[in-house]
Amino acid sequence: MSEYAAFFFEDPRQIVALASIALIWFGLAALGSFIGGREADKPMYPLLGWAAVVVVYTLAGTLTDVPFTMLAAALGAAALVSAAVFVRRDRWLIDPVYLRMLVWAAPLLLLVSAMQGSQWDEFSHWLTGQKYLLNVDRFPGEGHPKSAASFPAYPYAWQLLAYFAGRIQGGVAENAGALLNILLLLTLGLLAVRRALFVTGRDEAGIHPWLFASLAVAAATIFNPTFVQKVILTAYADLATSVTLAAGVVAGWWMLDALGENDERRARKAALLSGLIFAVLVSLKQSTLELFGLGVGALFFVGLVDPRIRFASLVRCAVLITLPAVVVYGVWRYYVANELAGREFTIRPFDDWSIDLLPSILGNMVYVLLKKSAYLAAMLAAVIVGARAVMGGGTAYSRAMLTIALIFLGHTAFLAFCYVAVFHGYEAKTIASYWRYNQQLGGLAVLAITLSGAVLLTRFGGRLPLAKLKWLPAVLIVIGPLAFAEKLRFDKAPAYAHYRGVAQTVAARIEPGSKVRVLDPQGSGESGIIMRYEASDKTLDVAYQAAFHNMSEKGLRTFRESLDGSYLLVHSVTAPVQAVFGADLKPGVSYLLRIGAAGSVEILATWPWPAN
Repeated sequence: MSEYAAFFFEDPRQIVALASIALIWFGLAALGSFIGGREADKPMYPLLGWAAVVVVYTLAGTLTDVPFTMLAAALGAAALVSAAVFVRRDRWLIDPVYLRMLVWAAPLLLLVSAMQGSQWDEFSHWLTGQKYLLNVDRFPGEGHPKSAASFPAYPYAWQLLAYFAGRIQGGVAENAGALLNILLLLTLGLLAVRRALFVTGRDEAGIHPWLFASLAVAAATIFNPTFVQKVILTAYADLATSVTLAAGVVAGWWMLDALGENDERRARKAALLSGLIFAVLVSLKQSTLELFGLGVGALFFVGLVDPRIRFASLVRCAVLITLPAVVVYGVWRYYVANELAGREFTIRPFDDWSIDLLPSILGNMVYVLLKKSAYLAAMLAAVIVGARAVMGGGTAYSRAMLTIALIFLGHTAFLAFCYVAVFHGYEAKTIASYWRYNQQLGGLAVLAITLSGAVLLTRFGGRLPLAKLKWLPAVLIVIGPLAFAEKLRFDKAPAYAHYRGVAQTVAARIEPGSKVRVLDPQGSGESGIIMRYEASDKTLDVAYQAAFHNMSEKGLRTFRESLDGSYLLVHSVTAPVQAVFGADLKPGVSYLLRIGAAGSVEILATWPWPAN
């Protein structure tokens, strides 16, 4: 029983973690209330506040040397003033429905507050980038310390929020990303359900408020075909990407609604809100520029096929949507070109493209999509229903589905291009991370499912005994984290705890600037990535050899020749390892060795592997 309770109650610092994320979310909502005003739906406020953070840090962080802590203090003061002004005219800065959603999601939030980093990309990039911001208080660049992150030229919109949490908590906030992901999911669910009511002509006032809140939570979790715990409950930016894309599209629909009613003033305000959210989107990852382009392009095309909308008005609003993201992206690209060139993905020369692999790439893409049947069904429904908006007889529902369909088709084509022109070899042929890249459209999939479900229930719900099942989503969202706690707490796997405990001990022991190598012939290399993360405050000279390297005796002898004067952390012992580094090394034990200049081997420390 105590082991089960530890999934939810592990450390008193969980209180600090939850409080820091709540404070950040409230601050973002306060900033966003000033931007959105009464015309924006309150769930959008934190996203608009986040946009303000992105604009301030992108401009001030690249064009000046103002420390990030000072910028955070200035934004915090602005948030307090904005909150005071807003509360005077409307006591609810956070939507009351959203507050009820937090109650329904409390078990999941409590569980996530006990988690810590465990996944490869967390240690190689996202957490390492957060640690850099906390230590240096600036972006990486010329004249600043070198970053240990895999892609330091990636934009920092996501890590900035974790940076705020780290400043409040007094160190790296490893679960800040996961907690923020839950809050973003709830925002998505509420936006989706409200849009569903709009397209069906219904009013939420006729629905029990706690029931309405449970339906919104369920839309983003239970009925989310891209809810993958090892992505959402981590510091990865994939969920943030999917939510900002979907929220930007929703605001774009508000713009199209207003244009259809010939209310250009309201349409321009909605276009600006959409553009600000898209500015966050392009500041999350290098590749999200493509999603921004697809989102704006899809909204513009849907506006073109809507006979109620005047072309000139649509063009003016399209400029407003595009402007914030273009400015933010342009400033960041200028900074990268001058300060961080070569530290991101690049398109290979045309002669190196894997055009010969295109049939295999397309076949594997189809195969993966067929395996993810719920996601594929949502997108195919968007394509089929969206076609009605092109052929005539369009409705708010069909136009919404057309937007989603165009983005899905464009994203699929873009990924095929990337596997040919950016990836190469095994990664191209096996379409590395293809499902994960599709999860960036997860917010659109939630919109498609929620809107379609509302339409179907409006048409056929009277024939079904739904009254007896209306509280089922509430039961499931509360029971789910309790029933699947062990599966959701993947970070408690013994291997992760072993790797981290050993790496932290080694990092505390080594001298600054030390050369550290990790040898794990039976591992994936994650032990090396974790060692690099834990030691990044002392040294950046950390590398690893794992199962996909040459682990033969000959290969290990070549590897040993490069180890003079270095620390060597051995996590798995094989016969070739014993032949090269000594028979004293035994399987089932991790070793810290010191390799002398003359090739001598000294065992400095040992750690038995956990029994399970």
